[in-house]
Amino acid sequence: MKKIFLLLFITLNTNLFSQIDTTKFIGEVNSIVTNADHERFWNEIYFKDQTFRGRKSNDTIDIINLIKSSLYFNKFGFPDKNIVGDKTYIISSVWGNNKFPEVNKYTFPIIFEGYKLNIIDEKEYRYLSS
Repeated sequence: MKKIFLLLFITLNTNLFSQIDTTKFIGEVNSIVTNADHERFWNEIYFKDQTFRGRKSNDTIDIINLIKSSLYFNKFGFPDKNIVGDKTYIISSVWGNNKFPEVNKYTFPIIFEGYKLNIIDEKEYRYLSS
């Protein structure tokens, strides 16, 4: 199930995807070793996800965040609250802020898993699964 994300993004938008250097993101995720690395990774995702909303919304940044989050999820699973702190919800925000219906369809089992693990609260779960 976890590996589905990489396939998902290949099919989302071939033109946009082909312009993004995913090798860089794979290296970035593979370089995460310490707790501080995990925290720094999610702080960067959070900053970009929240900064570029509304009129500042940027599809390329949203796609990059989706790819990075998916690569992270494929390697580590859901962000660990003991490592990342209270920002574990960021991964679901990235999924929720996308404009691609395919993402919602393919990520529902993972969203549900996060809900069962109490990583995603009921309000967020309802929003993401609608």
